[in-house]
Amino acid sequence: MKENALKPHFEALIRDLFARVPFLNLESLRPEEGLIQNSDYLPDWLAEVRVGDRHWTLVVEDKRFGEPRVVRSCVLQLKSYLSSMQKGRHFYPLLLAPFISEKSARICIEAGVGYADLAGNAYLSFDHMFINIRTAQNPFREKRELRSLFTPKAGRVLMVLLTPPLRSWKVEELAKESRV
Repeated sequence: MKENALKPHFEALIRDLFARVPFLNLESLRPEEGLIQNSDYLPDWLAEVRVGDRHWTLVVEDKRFGEPRVVRSCVLQLKSYLSSMQKGRHFYPLLLAPFISEKSARICIEAGVGYADLAGNAYLSFDHMFINIRTAQNPFREKRELRSLFTPKAGRVLMVLLTPPLRSWKVEELAKESRV
């Protein structure tokens, strides 16, 4: 799915997740509106929630992929957002993705970042609230085409590289010689 196509799904995910907890009220959910001073990057969403008598602002970043490399980058991004937020308020970082793997979940938990995905996994831990839901299946797994080292083009390049005289090649020279 494209990132813009995921936005309504992520919004529904947030609303559904907070509707499950009776003492947690989602007061507003909106794109970021000026809480961060002097920043070129803004979080995707700000969710105002009330837990009992306390107000929290969830700083939400949504990503198209939940693989560990993307999650590590997002965790740093969320930490950067939190460091530039107004002091005196309660903030909690939250990552949304189509699927968060076990490894990605550990990265988030160790960094103190909550997560939720479209597969039904979620982890939030702030104030007196704790949500931890884990499923095993990834309904968003993409089938990738297997590539072979022995395709005709790769074979031609290998033949040129392994044919005497053995020498160093520049990429352009190698491409011309092997007709790739």
